[in-house]
Amino acid sequence: MAYTTEARITDLIGADLTAAIRTASEGPINLADYIADADAEIDGRLRQRYVTPFAQLTDTPATPALISTVSRYLVAASLFARHRPEQPHALYFRAKADEILVGLLSGDFEIDANQQGSAAQRRGFLVKRSDPVFAGVNSQGAQRTKGW
Repeated sequence: MAYTTEARITDLIGADLTAAIRTASEGPINLADYIADADAEIDGRLRQRYVTPFAQLTDTPATPALISTVSRYLVAASLFARHRPEQPHALYFRAKADEILVGLLSGDFEIDANQQGSAAQRRGFLVKRSDPVFAGVNSQGAQRTKGW
């Protein structure tokens, strides 16, 4: 699963900064691991509202643009936070990613509703989008989370 690429991350933070982060590290940095971690976080946070995992970049259609952007922001934040979690770049990229994820969960941002399922979804059974079990309102309009 990959919602972004190493090249897109380098484009985001710049080749010089990418090289500096790799040079200053206490060992090799495997960007594929950072990408996988970011993608797993996206899937975990959005699974209540969207069918996850999303399509990969190599699928047709490819990963939705907002998901790819969030993945890049999360990877950039992790790279900058590797040495100093309070580093301004790390905080900036993390805040941008969280802003988009919260917007997607709240409905302020929307992914194309007609997206095709990922390859994993197409192999198994049909998954229909529905409201999360414990969120929103029931058929009578009452809050499902009342009393929690």
